[in-house]
Amino acid sequence: MLIKRKQLTLVLSSSAIIAIVIISTLVGYSLYVQWKEDTSTVKYRNSIYKLTAEIFKDAIDIYNVRIEFEKATSSQTPVLKGKLKNRSSKTMTSIMIGLCFSKPDGYVIYRDWFYPLGEEALSSSPFFSSIKRTKKVLRPGEIMSFGFLLRKCPPEAVSQLSAMKAFAKTNPDKAIKLELSIEGVNVS
Repeated sequence: MLIKRKQLTLVLSSSAIIAIVIISTLVGYSLYVQWKEDTSTVKYRNSIYKLTAEIFKDAIDIYNVRIEFEKATSSQTPVLKGKLKNRSSKTMTSIMIGLCFSKPDGYVIYRDWFYPLGEEALSSSPFFSSIKRTKKVLRPGEIMSFGFLLRKCPPEAVSQLSAMKAFAKTNPDKAIKLELSIEGVNVS
């Protein structure tokens, strides 16, 4: 009788462990399937975002671009300022602009991206944020000003930018080059 009780306890505890493992496996698999679906959705939306940028990049003008320095801080943080104009017939709900500082030989010093209309989360899954942070839109024919703080800009670029601001054309063969490009667009 004592042996049967020990066997019964062993059988029950083994069965409980097996049941926990099976349930954990099913829950883990369903979470994996949901994650895979979410990443596929995000990849699809990012592809559409970039494809739409290719379609509309010629309809968005970026002009009056200049570098100013914030005087509020002692570190002289550069701020990229400029204007955007929507020449398309669609309302832009999100625009991602890529910026690149490079040397004349093509060596990239600094690369970053910003959203002049505000950042928009591109997913509505339970694993990613579904909050839309975009606040502005750019209607057809509308012009808007933007500013982007270059917080992570390396000291080498900052010193060259400040030298370019202080003097006209100092060492033009060593001057850094600024390139802006439309990297992503959402329209409505």
